[in-house]
Amino acid sequence: MFGDPITNPMGWRTSKLGDLLNTEPQNGLYLPKEQYEDEKSMTGIEMVHMSDLFYDIVIRGHLKRVKPHPDVINRYLINHNDLLVARRSLVYEGAAKSCRIPESREPLIFESSMIRITPNRKLLLPVYLHYYLSNDRARKAHILKYVTESTISGINQSNLMEIEIVQPSLPLQEKFAQVVQRFERLRIQQREADRQAEHLFRAVLHRAFRGEL
Repeated sequence: MFGDPITNPMGWRTSKLGDLLNTEPQNGLYLPKEQYEDEKSMTGIEMVHMSDLFYDIVIRGHLKRVKPHPDVINRYLINHNDLLVARRSLVYEGAAKSCRIPESREPLIFESSMIRITPNRKLLLPVYLHYYLSNDRARKAHILKYVTESTISGINQSNLMEIEIVQPSLPLQEKFAQVVQRFERLRIQQREADRQAEHLFRAVLHRAFRGEL
């Protein structure tokens, strides 16, 4: 749909990421251990950590919960219009990794290993930006050169803002978003089918070892 992100054969406009955001990027919140809830607790606020960025989208419901001071909560709230980018990583390829935020009525905050960015939706849809930042060729050509290599690799806000973004037309981005939405709907259905199949298998296995088959 968009052409190669290196050669840009369709001649799309290119801009620095910093020129395509609604607000300034922001690092996440650091909290001491005593402000974390017990693992089984359902109180407090869910908080995204680096281990939650291994998927294309944050999976709600099983995140660590914290009890931050009320005065700081609003500053670190994130929603589906935002993306989280890994600020540091133990592996070079993990730095600047992007993750989307699902729609939810429940509040969600993020910790200090990540940077929040909020694209200007009149120019760039979050879903397009996420997959652009995740594209292997785009990463090799436009992103990884801004990642520092050391014991813990990383990217800072100023370097992140320098990343070159290929900007397809908004209608084409919207069409792409519809394709992604259909795919994710199918993926959810597949996951549910797998869950039901696993449950059925375990039930049959249980009956087999009880001699009921």
